[in-house]
Parts: sequence; C-alpha cells; structure tokens
Amino acid sequence: MNLLHPILRRQLKRVPAEVAGTEPWQTLFASVNTAYFDFESKRKVAERALELSSGELIKASRNLQDVLEALPDVLFEVSGDDRLLPITQRELPGLGHVSVKDYFTRDASIFVAARFHEALDNVRRRRVPDSFEFEDTRHCDALYFEVRLVPHGEHGAIGMLRDITARRKAEISLQLSEQGARQAEIRLRQIKHDLETEREKLRILATFDSLTCIWNRRSATEYLSTEYSRSVSGRYPLSVVLFDLDHFKLINDTYGHMAGDCVLEHFARRLRLSMRDTERAARYGGEEFLLVVSYATRDSVIQRAESIRAAFGAEPVETEAGLIAPTCSAGVAWKGEMDRDAFDMIRRADLALYRAKATGRNRILAEDQLDEMAPSEPSLVSLREALLVNR
Repeated sequence: MNLLHPILRRQLKRVPAEVAGTEPWQTLFASVNTAYFDFESKRKVAERALELSSGELIKASRNLQDVLEALPDVLFEVSGDDRLLPITQRELPGLGHVSVKDYFTRDASIFVAARFHEALDNVRRRRVPDSFEFEDTRHCDALYFEVRLVPHGEHGAIGMLRDITARRKAEISLQLSEQGARQAEIRLRQIKHDLETEREKLRILATFDSLTCIWNRRSATEYLSTEYSRSVSGRYPLSVVLFDLDHFKLINDTYGHMAGDCVLEHFARRLRLSMRDTERAARYGGEEFLLVVSYATRDSVIQRAESIRAAFGAEPVETEAGLIAPTCSAGVAWKGEMDRDAFDMIRRADLALYRAKATGRNRILAEDQLDEMAPSEPSLVSLREALLVNR
C-alpha cells in the first residue's frame, strides 16, 4: 500500500484500522487504487495529446496562412450578410492599399459591382462556383482581373481576385497579330490574284493579236514547229495556206487606217468562225494571215482556201468611210520529203502567194502550180472601180 493514489491516501485515514486490516477490504482497496491510477494516466495522455494536437493545428494554420500569402491572388470571404473580409493581406494588383470591400462597392464601376453581386447571388442560389472577368480603365494603363467565387458555409462564399493583365494583353497582342496575319494573307491573295491577272494579260498579249483576236505570228510559228514534228513522227499530212489581202495599202490610203482595221477584223473573224478542229489560224504580219491545216489532202486544202477566198470577196465590209469590197490571194504548200523544217513550207507558200498576186490577185495558187502561171498586173483604174462599190 506504499503506492497509493493521493485521493485514496487521504480517505484511508478515515477508515478504522480493524476494517482496513481485513483481507477483503485490502483487495477492494487495491482494485480501486489501480483504477484511480489508470484513470489518471489516461487523463494525462489525453491532455498531452490535446496539447500536441493544438500545437500541430496552430503550426498547420500558420503554414496554410504562409501558403495563402505566397499566392499571387487576393483571397477574401463574403459573409452571409454581405460583409467582405480579407483572408490575405495582399494589396490589390496595381491599385495599392484599396481594400476588397471598397473595390467591389464604393470604388467599383457600375458594371463590376453589378456583375459581382450577380455572381454572388448565383453562388448562393445554385451552390456552384461562378467567375467573371473585367477591365479596370480608371488608371493610365488598363488592368484586367478575374473574380472567382465558391460557396462557403450556408450563405457565404470564398472569393479570389486574380490579376490577368499579362495574359489578356498577350491574348490581345495575339489577336492583333492574327488579325494582321489575316490582313496580310488577304493582301497576299489580292497581290497573287493581281499577278495572275497581269500574267494572263501578258500571256494573251504574247499569244494573240490585239486587233484581230487570233493567234499572232509567234504563237503560229511555235504551233507549226510542234505540229510539223508530230506529223513527221505520226506520218499524217500537214499543209499551210498563206493569205494576203489584195491592195491593202491602197485601202488604207483611200479610206483611212480605221477602215483598213475593219477589213482586217472582218477577214480574221471569218477565219475564226469557220476554223475546224484540225486547223489553226493566225495573223502572220501586216495584212498576211496563216492557216495551218492537219490531216487534209492537197485537193481538200486548196478547196478550203478557195472557199475562204470566195466568201471573203462576196461580202463587202461596212466601215465609217462606206462599203469596201476587198479581195484576197493565197499560196498553198504542204509538207514535203525534202523539207528540213516547217518553215520550208512557209517559204514555198509565200512564193506561191507572190505568184498569185503577180498573176492577177484574188486567187489561190498551190506550190505545184507555179510553173503554170505567168505574172500579170491589173490596172489601177479597174482596182479603184472594184473597191468603190458604194459610189
């Protein structure tokens, strides 16, 4: 009984010796003493645990506050009666010592205040987070903020104010860059379209005669060279007809160059409208026109040239100076075994044309008819009478 609990030691003095000395009482007293010691031990353990828990809780709370203060955002609490209480003591970005309460009430713009209360009502009513962004233009440099609210307690909310100025300016800069890129792309497309248009104009100028709208000499010679090579390898006939408008200089001198242009356009239009798939026509130079005919026999080419000559001479040309009845002559040549290139045909057709004009004009002469024709020249009086059909 040396190790007695203090409470039992005081109570033991009141127990008679004859009772305290009995074995049953001693056994009961030992059990009660043990129970007191056990209770005391557990109480001290509980007190120590509570002391340690309070210390850890204080330490954790301080750590949490340090973490919150380290955040770049401003945290605040909105109580159930709409009081704004700061959680962190950080200054508002770019606004100095303005409090959160003042910022969303007294200093806020009408839009910001209205949007804040709308988000707060939404959080309280639906119990879900809400957020919005706004621009503060009250200072020299615009500031951009994001506000997030989450439910807290029965009617309160936890709010966060974040400075998103850098992000929004980066987005604006990106938008401007994208807008500039789109404008540059549109401009490049326009430049590309203009270049393609100009290129097409140049191609047309390089390919077609501006007055008659049929191929020019360069296009005709390129096509003739290619077609000549194909006809040699493909072993099919190839012929050329070289036309020349009779007394064209006299037409210009008598009626003027405008009338002469009308005659050229009239002849080219007849060639163009009557041209077949196996034919190509071009203005070869001045009043000369070239017709390239593929897959046609000698006689059919001569007949084709004759039909063009007859149709042209049968229809007077109406000009501002009056009706003109021009005629044309032509020389015909075809691919020969001794030809070195396509221009040998042109040279023989030109010789036949020269002979046709020298032997009376208004006629078709083939290269194999050169020896049959003797040159002659019509009188100037008869030519003027033929031209002046309207006078």
